[in-house]
Amino acid sequence: MDAKPYSVVKFVFSSFSTDSDLMVMCYNQRFHITLLADHFAAVPDIEETYRRFLQVAEEGELDEDSYEWILDPFVQLFETVACDRNGGPTTLQEFLFPKTVGYTLVATKEGLQVKPHHNEAQCDQCEQPRFGDYDHLSQELCSFWPSLHPTDVQVEDVSGTAGIVYVGDTIHFLKRILPGDAQSVQRELSIYRSIEIADPGKSLHVPRLHGLVRDKSRGLVFGLLLSYVDGSTLYNSVACDTMISLRQKWGKQIKVTLGHLHEAGIIWGDAKPDNVLIDKQNYDACICDFGGGYTAGWVEKEKAGTVQGDMQGLVKILEYIYFGSLALGIS
Repeated sequence: MDAKPYSVVKFVFSSFSTDSDLMVMCYNQRFHITLLADHFAAVPDIEETYRRFLQVAEEGELDEDSYEWILDPFVQLFETVACDRNGGPTTLQEFLFPKTVGYTLVATKEGLQVKPHHNEAQCDQCEQPRFGDYDHLSQELCSFWPSLHPTDVQVEDVSGTAGIVYVGDTIHFLKRILPGDAQSVQRELSIYRSIEIADPGKSLHVPRLHGLVRDKSRGLVFGLLLSYVDGSTLYNSVACDTMISLRQKWGKQIKVTLGHLHEAGIIWGDAKPDNVLIDKQNYDACICDFGGGYTAGWVEKEKAGTVQGDMQGLVKILEYIYFGSLALGIS
């Protein structure tokens, strides 16, 4: 079954009104679909379907299939967008603030008809990031690094919470910040600042923070521009035929790096093989991801965010380096 070219990103409704708004992304175009009970009144069955839909929404029972009756009339339009797309966004600004078009549905005897619809809410939506309301971060917290506006960041490949971007001719790994990430981002910024102070010679095997993708006028940070490591995770790099010399190298680099971090008062946090990068040029092991948290099976919850937790994770990482999947109980 082919994947749908669109996805529902937001549905806004109120128990005090029969009007609602549906936000749908189709590639890099945002559809703002306004639904009005009055537009369905000409066909009682469709109006009743809409009112039942609102009732299900109020009960918190909507799922992906719940929207099909609304989106089926848009399929041809979505397919046109898919055919006309021109390689996706070129800047992070276009990715974060996609083109927004407004439509509504009107019930007729022939069925549901798609009609262009323009209102102030749609205009407001154009000014909103596609992923919701971002948290504000203080100027004091951000001032240690250069700030770049999303228009200055060229997109190579961005999806999920990360991507590859360029600033001029320099490639970076982009760690996107999502609404609600303020606490972990504050922790990360504090740690990257401590790393710069503790290791100005850049001898430690950790990514460096080179700048923030930020709208200074609104105090919003959209992402961290980090060193790009061309390679794979340690988890994916350990294989049956991995040379013992490489295993020893990775184990030593991780131990030494973690030791220096602890001497500087820096806690790694989520210690696991997925948070160690192996670059494919020199096969160096690089510790990454200082956003905090923990992963069950690698660090116990009670030890998360402590030196003891890091050391517990280190022991298990070393076991994984030398014994691979056997250390995880996987034959």
